[in-house]
Amino acid sequence: MTLSDRELALLNSEMPNRQKSLAVAYLLWFFLGTLGIYHFYLGNAKRGWWMVVLSVIGFISLIVLIGIVILLGLFVVWIVDAIRMGSLVATQNTAIESSIINEIIATRPAGAA
Repeated sequence: MTLSDRELALLNSEMPNRQKSLAVAYLLWFFLGTLGIYHFYLGNAKRGWWMVVLSVIGFISLIVLIGIVILLGLFVVWIVDAIRMGSLVATQNTAIESSIINEIIATRPAGAA
């Protein structure tokens, strides 16, 4: 389905307001990465909550040394996510663009193509 010129202009005006920034994602990754806060920013709350829970469990269980294994695993995930951050942001921005297009199509008058 194609968009009219007016709809394309609306899409182009809305994307900068909603799209995710790679710079912001990296800042969140760097400063709050072990807690997975960047996943919340990128719309993946489930993965973010897993990282929060595992971080808390890891730090609490450091006393019995099991936490080291958990925190090392989180560190590996943190590094891998840094490598694929561009892809994570691009995927989220594509989903945002699709959402905007669906909103535009939903507001079309009945029978319009």
